[in-house]
Amino acid sequence: MPKYKIVYDVGGCISAVACVYEAPETWMMSEETNKATLKAEGVTKTKDREEVWIDQEDLEKNILAARACPVKVIKIYDEDGNQII
Repeated sequence: MPKYKIVYDVGGCISAVACVYEAPETWMMSEETNKATLKAEGVTKTKDREEVWIDQEDLEKNILAARACPVKVIKIYDEDGNQII
């Protein structure tokens, strides 16, 4: 089963909450930062960036989350490193 990597630029987030509405299984708002954060298992987090691998079954809703983001800080890549969105 293919895997996809979500790469999220935390610093660019404007707290629009669009990603949470589109993919609440993957995204939530952080009470600490008042910005979106990945809540999926296996997330790698730094101050300015979060990354996580997702399965095919989670791809479509996260593509919708990335498209809904008004500042386009969510990118999704396939296993070969090709950007999907």
